[in-house]
Amino acid sequence: RWYYADIYKLNLVINNVMEAQGDKDFAAHVKGEALITRAYSYFMLVNMFAKHYNPETAADDLGIPLTTEALEAGFHNFSRSTVQQVYDLIDNDMQEGLSLINDDYLKQPKYHFNSLAALGLASRIALYKGEYEKAKAYATQVLNQNASYIDHNDFPLPSQGQTFNPVEHANNYFTNEKANILMIRAGFFAVNYYKSGFYANSFMSEYDYRDLRKEHNFSLNSLSTPGWYTLKLSLSYEQHNYPLIRTEEVLLNRAEASAKLGGANNLASAVSDLNTLRMKRFQPASFRPYKLADFDTKQEVIDAVLHERRLELCFEGHYWFDLKRNGAPKIIHRFSGVEYVLEENDPRYVLQIPDYELDNNEEMVKNPR
Repeated sequence: RWYYADIYKLNLVINNVMEAQGDKDFAAHVKGEALITRAYSYFMLVNMFAKHYNPETAADDLGIPLTTEALEAGFHNFSRSTVQQVYDLIDNDMQEGLSLINDDYLKQPKYHFNSLAALGLASRIALYKGEYEKAKAYATQVLNQNASYIDHNDFPLPSQGQTFNPVEHANNYFTNEKANILMIRAGFFAVNYYKSGFYANSFMSEYDYRDLRKEHNFSLNSLSTPGWYTLKLSLSYEQHNYPLIRTEEVLLNRAEASAKLGGANNLASAVSDLNTLRMKRFQPASFRPYKLADFDTKQEVIDAVLHERRLELCFEGHYWFDLKRNGAPKIIHRFSGVEYVLEENDPRYVLQIPDYELDNNEEMVKNPR
C-alpha cells in the first residue's frame, strides 16, 4: 500500500513537472529521480507479490497492477499486468531516469536517488533478471567512482578487552556520513530493531569464528532460539538510518554476476571481489584469501558469493529475494518443538495479495496456494 501511495505521487511529478515554471534543467532532474523511484517501487512490489523473473515465462506470469497516471480519488479496479510488462516499465523508467539525474541539484544526496545509487539499483535489477553482463557493467560504474567499504578493523574488539559500546555501534553503523552508503532511508523508533530483529543460533554458526562481523554486529540475548539481536541497526528510540543501497551490495552484485557468467576470467573476478570484501571483515593475521583453485566448479564459486551475501547483507531485506531467485530451496525451521517446512518452489515464496485489496478490487486475482 505504501509503495502504491508513493507511485501515485511519483506519477503526479513525472507527468507534470516539465510544465512547471522555473529551471527546466532542475525539473528534468526531478523527473529523473521520480522515474528511478517509481522503478524501485514497482521492482519491490513485483518481487514480493509475483514469481521471480523468468524470461521464458514472464510474459504469462501474473505480476502486479500498473498505473502511470495519478488517478482521481475513488475506487478503481485494476487487473494484474504480467511480470514482463512490469519489468518493461521498470527498465524504461530506469533508462530515462539515469539520463536525467543531475547530482548538482542534490543538497542531501544520500536521501535521494543520486546517480551512483541509481546505478547501484540498476545493477540489482539486471542481476535479478539474469542480465549478468549489464549487472557487472553497472556495478563497475559505481565502484570505479566509489570503492569505499566498512572496515571492521576500525572498530574496537571486546574479545581483546577493548571498550565497545553496542548502542553507539548500532546507531552509527549506517549513517549519512559513511562513504560506503549510496542511499539511505530515515527510520524511527517504531521500527526499533532491538525489539523486532532476532537471529537463530544456527545462523550465527554460519560465520567463521574469526569473522569480526560476528563480534561486532550481534549480541546474545538468550540461549534459546532465536537468541541473538542485531547491532547493525538502531537500538535507540530515536530516528535512525536504514541502508537501501551500499557499496558492499554493489560489489557482491558484481561478484555474483561474474560467477554466474562463468569462465576462468569471470570466476577469478568473482573470487577477487569476495576477497576485497572479506579482507575488511577479518583481522590481517586471520584473513585467508580465497584462491580460484579452492573451488572445483563454477557452482561452488556461486555458492560462496551467495553465502557471503547472506552474511554481509543480513537484515537489510535481501535474503528472501536471494532465496526466491536462486531456486527457492526447501527450508526447515524448528521452534518450541514444532517443525515448520517451506517446500522447494513452494508457492508461498510469493506473498499473497492482501485481503483489503482482494475485497475491494473485483479484478484482482489471488496468488495460488
